[in-house]
Amino acid sequence: MNSNNRNSHNEANQWFGILLSGNCSPKTLDEFKRWLTSSSENEHEFRQIESTWRKVSYAINIESTFENKVPHKVPQKQTKRRNTALYAFATAASIAVLVFFTNISGLWWSDKPVEQYVKNVNSPARIITTGKGDIQKFTLEDGTEMWLGGSAKVVFVQTQTGRHIDILNGDAHFDVTPNLSKPFVVTTEDLKVTVVGTSFGILQTPSKATVSLKEGKVAITDGIRSLELRAGERVSFASDGFSSIETFDVKSTSIDWRNRQFNLSNVPLADLVSIVNRYSQMNIVLERPEELISVKVTAAFNIKMASQLINSLSVSHNLTVETGNDGFVYLSKKKAASE
Repeated sequence: MNSNNRNSHNEANQWFGILLSGNCSPKTLDEFKRWLTSSSENEHEFRQIESTWRKVSYAINIESTFENKVPHKVPQKQTKRRNTALYAFATAASIAVLVFFTNISGLWWSDKPVEQYVKNVNSPARIITTGKGDIQKFTLEDGTEMWLGGSAKVVFVQTQTGRHIDILNGDAHFDVTPNLSKPFVVTTEDLKVTVVGTSFGILQTPSKATVSLKEGKVAITDGIRSLELRAGERVSFASDGFSSIETFDVKSTSIDWRNRQFNLSNVPLADLVSIVNRYSQMNIVLERPEELISVKVTAAFNIKMASQLINSLSVSHNLTVETGNDGFVYLSKKKAASE
């Protein structure tokens, strides 16, 4: 690493810590934007740190899945030890987060994170969750209809000036009740979506978050760049920023996670595993995940066919599938005959 890259790396670390504190003033945010756009090295180093943080968060979610697993009945002759390396990584990641980010009160770009509303206003916070494999519809206090996917958790707070949803985990779709005086603001790990009245959904996987708009329009920001979506448009956000805006048929319901239908195109295997783990009763673990980073999959499927899908992928992508006594399904790269 040359001196310029080293300086950019150190400065990116400093800025990330400042932004994660949740106490970033408009002046400081302007200074950050000027620094970020002043060189390609600065943006590259900052995006690398963002990507690492996202992977750490995913590891913690994996650890949570292990802790809350529901054992399945499996043949006793099939034995498999837990992936101790994955446990160790997830545990170490959670410790690192606790040590270095104990002062985080919300997403760094959010003007007033949900936790601040809970502490500073008299409005009660409503915590809403779903179980593994569940898809449920809820009606919020303002009349907004909300669908949550499997293993989801959100916090809803309504104040005198706005309605605020923090998606802590999982996927959500909203049919928002119009209210010009109270914008509806949804935050995820990476994005902030602001609407007045509209219908939109958010699908999250380890590699990206996708916002799809069926009605109205929404404003989206990652804290650095902002864009606007109109009905029939969708956009994804990953470690390298926003994708190009795509169009889709708003009348089509054949591909909709609320109907347990998914359509994935050239996505990392970890994204598909994340969906199967949340929307089915299967518990899948990627063994030696570093060997599977390059594996990309394309599939249109109903979650009811998850088991058949995994078996099919094992053939098409040269994977080994093993079921352990703990009920987990372990996927790994098939070893060559010479190994």
